[in-house]
Amino acid sequence: MKKFTVLVLVCAFVLSACLPAAAPINSAPTVDVAGTVNAIANIANTQTQAAQPSPTSTPVQITATATSGPVNPAATSTSITVPGLPSLTPTLGVLTYGTLPPANRPYVYITLINKAQRQAYISLQVVTDQGYTIIEYPVKGTVKVKIPTGSYTYVVWVGGRQIVGYFNVSKHDEPTLLIYKDKVIINKNTSSYP
Repeated sequence: MKKFTVLVLVCAFVLSACLPAAAPINSAPTVDVAGTVNAIANIANTQTQAAQPSPTSTPVQITATATSGPVNPAATSTSITVPGLPSLTPTLGVLTYGTLPPANRPYVYITLINKAQRQAYISLQVVTDQGYTIIEYPVKGTVKVKIPTGSYTYVVWVGGRQIVGYFNVSKHDEPTLLIYKDKVIINKNTSSYP
């Protein structure tokens, strides 16, 4: 009988050694990733909507005018703006990004001349001791603008084509950028000061 008991215990030990180990119990709480992402997106959307200005309506002034001929009510146009969406502007304008250097920093005039006979737009990206600034201009014909001194990277778009280059402007320079359809030429006109 002792042999039988020992044999059963040995078989039980051998069989238990072949069984897989018990799965460890995870004490960390389960995280609902999709719910968390959705909650963060909803909070960001709510904060964005709260930060946007409320739509204001301008009062309409109605004035009576005499018209000659029949009035065609179907020939009127209406402008629709959707709150929260950017509105399109019909013309390009001057845009600035980054840290604008203070007025006591040396500035020079630069002349931008569009000789491409196409729509041109230039982005002047300058690194000064006060930071990084991007100044963008539409270039129609000849444009003379005031820019801070520093090391520039320019990106010019001419009719959808991109041209990239580099130049430096110091205190006594008055550069001219000639924009062609396939290249940009920089003339550095240096002023002479006593």
